[in-house]
Amino acid sequence: MEGVVVKEEETVTCTGGGASSSSSSSSFSPHPMEGLNEVGPPPFLTKTYEMVEDPSTDTVVSWSGGRNSFIVWDSHKFSTTLLPKHFKHSNFSSFIRQLNTYVRTHIPSSFLINVHMRCDS
Repeated sequence: MEGVVVKEEETVTCTGGGASSSSSSSSFSPHPMEGLNEVGPPPFLTKTYEMVEDPSTDTVVSWSGGRNSFIVWDSHKFSTTLLPKHFKHSNFSSFIRQLNTYVRTHIPSSFLINVHMRCDS
């Protein structure tokens, strides 16, 4: 067969106090990949925080005075400008639905997250 490459894998056998390899004379010692055990904020929270924290977006979305909630001042610009920049959609209702789902399932009840939307008459 042309173009087919067969890769031979190294066979490792573990015996009692150490490990030996059939194709290598070096000892085998498994190490976890760097960064696997690091836990950070979920992407949804990180992206939402970046949108609200950015001072250049204060006319569209900003923190409340107590910084315990955020206010969407212009839902149209939020949907057309910020959402597509940070998420794979531009649907404001989907963002609110995801936020509500996240808050209900991931935030302990001792925390309260408020989102305000300015309604123009």
